[in-house]
Amino acid sequence: MGLALALGAAATVLFSAAPIFAQSCPEGTVLSRVEESGEERIIHCAKPQKGPDAALRLLRKSELGRTIADFIEARRIPIRVTDRDLGPGTVAAFDWVKKELLLPRNTIDSDAVSLAVALAHEGYHAMQLLRDGMVPCIEAEQDAYFIGFVAYVEMVRAGAAPIPKNGGVASDLRQIAAAVHRGNLWSTDRSIAETYESLRSRLFHIGDWLKPLGRLVVAFTVRTWDAVYDLTEDFETLDRKQRHVAYWWDKGPVKRTRAAHQRTVEWKEKWIGENRYDEFAGL
Repeated sequence: MGLALALGAAATVLFSAAPIFAQSCPEGTVLSRVEESGEERIIHCAKPQKGPDAALRLLRKSELGRTIADFIEARRIPIRVTDRDLGPGTVAAFDWVKKELLLPRNTIDSDAVSLAVALAHEGYHAMQLLRDGMVPCIEAEQDAYFIGFVAYVEMVRAGAAPIPKNGGVASDLRQIAAAVHRGNLWSTDRSIAETYESLRSRLFHIGDWLKPLGRLVVAFTVRTWDAVYDLTEDFETLDRKQRHVAYWWDKGPVKRTRAAHQRTVEWKEKWIGENRYDEFAGL
């Protein structure tokens, strides 16, 4: 990809065991990792890493992230910078039709941690589609948000610097962290569902009776307007109403999607049970 910035020379600063903040680093550098040495903490500072190459290197610090990064590499999934409007605050996206990862031009200079979390989320969408045979749905989004969160936690545990707290990615991670501390993801899953349901209602604001017709039209325009496709899918459509024309003759995608989601739900519940009392890098 050739878009990563060089890391540059690192600086090391010695401090007492007082609370450590990123601004303790010299101007022009950021906190990269912290070492404990007796009663002292050694702060390693470096020039900010940016771009998809830096984000993928950082993602590999996480066991889960490494699996996703390896999948992206093995399947040769393109990571393409685009001028396409992907929505406010979007750091990255996965095109379910063209099977490529998209980075808005104005986000490629985002900090590497935020971009790594976004690539974990969108890279997991690639795994959902290409490995598990899933179709876009709200549950796929709920699972991918949690995957990004776990990848972040593992990156920090492996020595990566905590995420900048003033961005939208950090806000999403804090919401998930709070839900994990409560022992379940109901609140965040509901919030994600409401967001997508709101977007979908804007597309079909004329009335519910037009939805079947709307979905029929979407089925024939999916390759030219894939964003609409993503927003019109949900399990209510896929599993109960079965009104989407794409599944009238083939129920296989629905069954594969439900099975893959159920496996992820079981894994999420196990992870929460084992990690709910972690501090999650102060999120």
